[in-house]
Parts: sequence; structure tokens; C-alpha cells
Amino acid sequence: PFDYSISNYNAEHLYAIETKKKGSGLSLYYKRSHLFYRISSLDIRNKYFECLGGRLKTEHTELYVIAVYRFHGNEVEFVDKFMKVVSKYNDKPLLVVGDFNIDLLNYDNDINVDKFVSSMVSESLFPL
Repeated sequence: PFDYSISNYNAEHLYAIETKKKGSGLSLYYKRSHLFYRISSLDIRNKYFECLGGRLKTEHTELYVIAVYRFHGNEVEFVDKFMKVVSKYNDKPLLVVGDFNIDLLNYDNDINVDKFVSSMVSESLFPL
């Protein structure tokens, strides 16, 4: 596994699947002055996506953070599976970051993109 350090930041890692040539592994960096409590039930790896997450506490606020990487393909199944994870935190401050491999510019032309955006918005999450 590779660990990349950034000055004044701590990191949490979900290391790449050794048998995969590319497209696996996550890192979440946060300021050293903040506290991060990793939640093991958010360490998820399946055939649709992988994610890690936890509770981030800063001097001003506390929120939940989920970092995600979606493997290419299986858009419909991904949305269904990932929204089950997200919905557990719908009553808490939540930030979802990562690479969804979804082209949001195709919102009007792709039913899978529409489903993803609509599902995120229904959980008060707004894709940027």
C-alpha cells in the first residue's frame, strides 16, 4: 500500500484491492487540528463501489463524511446500494465526497444520471 502524506493533514485509507490493476482504493485527508472517528460499518467494498467514512469534529462543527469510489458500470445497482448507506445518516449533517464516475452534465439525457441526482437530492445532498 502507498501512503501519501500531506503536511498538516492526517489520512484514513481503504487500500486498493491487490488483484485489481486500477480503479480501487480510497484516501480521506483532514486537517490535523480536526478529529476523525472512523466508523467501521462505513468501510464497504462490493462490486458496485467502495467507501469509507466517519465522524469529523472541527472547532466549529461536527459532521459525518463518506468518501466513495464507484466502479464503472452498474449505475442502477450502485444508486440503490449506495442510497441505503446514505439514508442511515439522513438526519445528521453529512458530506459525501468522491468519484462517482457519473457525468452530471448528462442529467437531462441519461435516466441513470437522473436517478442518481434525484436520489441524492431526496436525501438533501446536492451533487456539484
